[in-house]
Amino acid sequence: MSRIQAFTRSLGVLIGLAFASTSALLSDASTTVPASNENRAPFAIAFSRDGSRAYVTEMAEGSVAVLDTAARKVLDRYRTGGERPAGLAVTPDGRELVVANSFSGTVAILDAATGTQRALVALPGMPYGVKVSPDGKRAYATVSQLDQVAVIDLKTAAVTARVPVGRRPRALDLTPDGKTLVVANLTGGSLSLIDTVALKSRGEFKLKGTNVRGVTVTADGEEAYATLMPPFNALPAGDPKEIWHNLVQAVRLSSDPPLKGEDQWMDFARVAGEADILGSADQHDIVLDKDARHAWIAVSGRDVVTRITIHDTRRIVIWPFSQQETRVGANPRGLAITPNGREVWVANHLGNSLTVVSTDSPTVLGTVLLGPATKQDPTILGQYLFNHSGLTRNQ
Repeated sequence: MSRIQAFTRSLGVLIGLAFASTSALLSDASTTVPASNENRAPFAIAFSRDGSRAYVTEMAEGSVAVLDTAARKVLDRYRTGGERPAGLAVTPDGRELVVANSFSGTVAILDAATGTQRALVALPGMPYGVKVSPDGKRAYATVSQLDQVAVIDLKTAAVTARVPVGRRPRALDLTPDGKTLVVANLTGGSLSLIDTVALKSRGEFKLKGTNVRGVTVTADGEEAYATLMPPFNALPAGDPKEIWHNLVQAVRLSSDPPLKGEDQWMDFARVAGEADILGSADQHDIVLDKDARHAWIAVSGRDVVTRITIHDTRRIVIWPFSQQETRVGANPRGLAITPNGREVWVANHLGNSLTVVSTDSPTVLGTVLLGPATKQDPTILGQYLFNHSGLTRNQ
């Protein structure tokens, strides 16, 4: 048998195993079915100040979907002028959108009412997360491949400063007064704090793990909460579920230097009627209510959104009190709470949809289908298989 024949046979076996594994996973009644071979790949969500409009980046389309939040339907779509748009933000006056085109290395400034592009800022190095200052004068964008945050003057559309941060920054958030920018360093396993007045780093706070995908700041600006994964490298590999864990960790920003806050080990989910506990595989985005009573986490590896309590004196050390899960669409990534605080909107990255969840209970209020994509993608089932934990023990 030639090398080419051997390789072809091996490749055929791997493809067959992948199809069999996917079929087994999708045949499970508890598993969410991903999109077919058309997917707009929704990623990040932002609302207008009055909550009447929702804006969603569509990674596979290079576009932003504009939705009527009351009717839960798509009204329009804006081209972002680049590929794989990730983070986006709405300016405080609601007039413009700022969008990071991650693969193109640009940041687009769009008219929120018409989608007209006012500027396209060159920002090579995979810009990813975006936040706008409370006064609307600046935008901050993480430049993932350069380990820095770029500061953009929104009036002139010029990059005016670059601040070094930790390894592979992605998500970021601002304190309400706009004076501190909190940056989640994905592979660095840390939060970088930037003084936005001096445009200098206040330091880097080392977290308990890595894969820091989401970060959010409390409404009073006192704390930041991040999603991460602590590795248990000293343990034997005989029990894979003991190698990686999923954690939500808080950092007290008001202290100088910042101090460690509460943390919650998230791998204690229970399905009704089942004895086993499940993991919270591949946590992504995290959002908080204004009263800092609950946090919602997108668990992209299990197609659920988990609500946990925070600042809860009744919770024991390692078991989140009143942890509640809501099944959503395939591979949830981005989250946003409506300005009235009543709904959490979820971007189902491989489900071509958005799920609307009540903040009062683990109830799905509605689903928004994003409609046909402009091109077909035959890899969606493979992406779902790769990103889902359903084939692993204890998920």
